[in-house]
Amino acid sequence: MVQPNPAHPGSLLLQGISEMVTNDAAAGPGVLGIIPKAAVIIQASHIAWVGPAASAPAADTAIDLQGRAVLPGWVDSNTHLVFAQDQVDDFTARASGGPVTGNGLQAMVDATRAADDPDLLTVARWHRGEMLTGGTTCAETTTGYGLTVRDEARLAATAKAAGFDEITFHSASAVPLEYAKDPDGYLDLVC
Repeated sequence: MVQPNPAHPGSLLLQGISEMVTNDAAAGPGVLGIIPKAAVIIQASHIAWVGPAASAPAADTAIDLQGRAVLPGWVDSNTHLVFAQDQVDDFTARASGGPVTGNGLQAMVDATRAADDPDLLTVARWHRGEMLTGGTTCAETTTGYGLTVRDEARLAATAKAAGFDEITFHSASAVPLEYAKDPDGYLDLVC
């Protein structure tokens, strides 16, 4: 294990960990490498040391996690979280076997195109914050609710500003109304 570097002050000791999952079979018993009564030292935004709390090096600051478990962050490699209106009504109707009354995707596109950048950013940051709160530390999101070059670029820039780790262009999920009579033209635009 790497020892904290005294040349970089500001180390943080996380102690009082009931058990820590390392996903490193060499770190502890089993394939998950679980360390009971563990500690972690973070330095310069990186994990500098992991091991039994009784062996933890000194650190500048300590936080007692009061018996909580520590797990690696989750990775979500496919989300669709930059939009101005959801499709919850259509989803609920489909899930309950009822009739779908509207075109939920088109409503999302219309609302997203009409939304201003600060409002889109607020929604995207809220979604990213919820993911972080739930333990998802690495997240991808797609564009796809603008369906124009300008709006897809806005959605990608919004996703970046909201802190998503990866952004995927995803504008071929529907043909926008303005291309209803020319789907091949829209495919050319997407390409």
